[in-house]
Amino acid sequence: MSSKASDYTWQLKVGSTPRKLLLTRMAKMAEGERHSYYFKVDLISTYLEIPRNKVSSYLADLQSMGLVSVLERTYVDGGQKESRVFIHGPWDCFGGTGTPFAEIEPHLKDKNFKAADTVEITPEVLAELRTTFNEYAEEDGVFRDGNPRSRWRLGSRAHSLVCWYGLGNTVIHNDRPARVTTITNTGPRNKVIPVQVNLTYIDEASGDVEGVLPQDLKQPEPTVEPPVQDQPTPQNPSSDGGIPNGQGGDDQTVRGVMTKQSGHGMTKQSAHESSSNAKRKSSSSEAAESEGHGPEEEEESPSAPGGIEGAAAIVASRTDATDEEARALVAKFLDAALARGKEIGQPDVYVSRFKDGDLGYHLSLLRRQRAPQGRTEPTEADSRCSEHHEPLDCVACENLNPGHGRLLLRRYGPVRRPDLARRYGPVGAHA
Repeated sequence: MSSKASDYTWQLKVGSTPRKLLLTRMAKMAEGERHSYYFKVDLISTYLEIPRNKVSSYLADLQSMGLVSVLERTYVDGGQKESRVFIHGPWDCFGGTGTPFAEIEPHLKDKNFKAADTVEITPEVLAELRTTFNEYAEEDGVFRDGNPRSRWRLGSRAHSLVCWYGLGNTVIHNDRPARVTTITNTGPRNKVIPVQVNLTYIDEASGDVEGVLPQDLKQPEPTVEPPVQDQPTPQNPSSDGGIPNGQGGDDQTVRGVMTKQSGHGMTKQSAHESSSNAKRKSSSSEAAESEGHGPEEEEESPSAPGGIEGAAAIVASRTDATDEEARALVAKFLDAALARGKEIGQPDVYVSRFKDGDLGYHLSLLRRQRAPQGRTEPTEADSRCSEHHEPLDCVACENLNPGHGRLLLRRYGPVRRPDLARRYGPVGAHA
């Protein structure tokens, strides 16, 4: 039971009694560590006296408001399992946006009401959130063909965190920057169709376009500002709201800790691309090489050694990293993959799939961790945990999921939270 999620959702302004009743009940029944609930439609329908079809509809509405994300799960034989609902709040930076949800006006006699504060979303925090939500989706494993058994529902905040063309993210279409305003894989009468997105151009010309396929989009170059934080409102725009049938949710880790196959739409060919798109990319890459547009790759291929040394050589050739920094980055990538149960047999091939922006981003993190800190840092530990309001060492934090624990350590630092530092190591130790 998650008393923290229950108390928080009670003070949210949902605007609908049955929907708020559903939200608060799920929060009450949620797993305290991850604030998640295995969604059982019949159970909710019976105890809340809500028609069965309304339960699914209300859940879709809560997701469109950004309050929850739904992880769709399947059995090994392909049969559909109960979905897992993750409730967003201060514990996950409000689904990665950093902006608190709308809250009610507290009653004058309610002295326990405490409004949530805005959370600063740094690249480190965003990478940690992406890693955490990827890990949640990977827990159910994969099918024999390597496809994931769990997928984040399209339009959810978790999907936007791990998918570069998720709802609210910025993409490139026809060489113009655009914002994803809708993403769906259902057509008329809930017929399954290829994933499509609607866009709003955010350049000077502006304008809208509908029914764009992901293979017609490009991922923008990494920027300092995290893409999810750029969402225009604290709540996700309304999505298709349809009830999934187990075939939606094609997605991918975006500029996260590493570009790997993940558990919410990742397939062997790529995260969420159709086979035709993968073939198109392969063909375009071959064409670029034949035209001489890939000098770095051409220089590496014939002579670069394999294994870890080859991976370090790739990092050094595509960034301004020293040999020592390149080897440190490769070790960091491999350790992080191993921590997720992914043993990398060919480090050079694995690292070659990283984008230049990803490598530069992690190199800057490495240098920042090694550089002496010139800013003013806290000089003493907090007396109480800012999350649970318990004296340090906080007992509640000891039972947190490691991903959440590291996220809190990054947020407050080892000086303010020495109990977390002792448990998870120095800040930045987990990629």
